[in-house]
Amino acid sequence: MTVQLQAQHDRAALSSHMRQKRQTLPPRQRMVLADSIYQQLQSFAAFKQARSIAAYWAVRGEVPLHQVATQCK
Repeated sequence: MTVQLQAQHDRAALSSHMRQKRQTLPPRQRMVLADSIYQQLQSFAAFKQARSIAAYWAVRGEVPLHQVATQCK
């Protein structure tokens, strides 16, 4: 296997592993994590001064960032 193919395999395996771990988090825990992320972002001057931000729509057990998207105006 070439180095490039090995790297692609490793990335896919890591992605699969992390997706499985995320899906085991109870929804309440995901919301606690989302709140923690939002609180930490608010401590950064660059975040406070940003004129625009990008966020993602959470899928497959990802931590939701809707609070970031809705609170930033």
